[in-house]
Amino acid sequence: MLTFIKKVSKDKSLFYCSYCKKEVIKPRQYKNRNGIYSCGCSTKKIQSENATKHGMAGTKLYRVWDAMKDRCYRESHKVYRRYGGRGILVCDEWKTDFIVFKNWALENGYKASLTIDRIDNDKGYFPSNCHFVSQAENCRNRKGIKLNWANVHEIRRLSNNNLMRPTEIAKKFNITYNTVWEIVNNKKWVR
Repeated sequence: MLTFIKKVSKDKSLFYCSYCKKEVIKPRQYKNRNGIYSCGCSTKKIQSENATKHGMAGTKLYRVWDAMKDRCYRESHKVYRRYGGRGILVCDEWKTDFIVFKNWALENGYKASLTIDRIDNDKGYFPSNCHFVSQAENCRNRKGIKLNWANVHEIRRLSNNNLMRPTEIAKKFNITYNTVWEIVNNKKWVR
């Protein structure tokens, strides 16, 4: 780590590097791409420390965390427009620290067979808006198709008692006519 010693010119400063134990002159606001203040002698050491920080880089949970950030911040990601492109972001504590995310996940029911799901699809990834669900449940919760068992029972009641036409039900619940038909005919949401 670089420690400021003194200013030597308008745009240069003298620093002490704790890695190589030398004094170095660097631009006044010097910072490498990892956010670590260093003279450059420790680049490989820092990269190695970062890679082995938690030892979970190859795990499923790490991939969940990494994919969540990719969807929200990498513009070239295939679904970025549905996430980061419409303002869905990851809270700061999760975005910058895998261990914080891991601890939350393990305390909130994470299993390798489950996927992360946002409770409100118009809000970002943060502890009170996320939970873990099965892949099938996650598919049901896509934008515009967020149903629960109470909705399903209501759809069946409205249809079976001829209180609303299927097209009206579809509009009320923001689902397709086909989804209404599949629910009413026990093709979807079957216990």
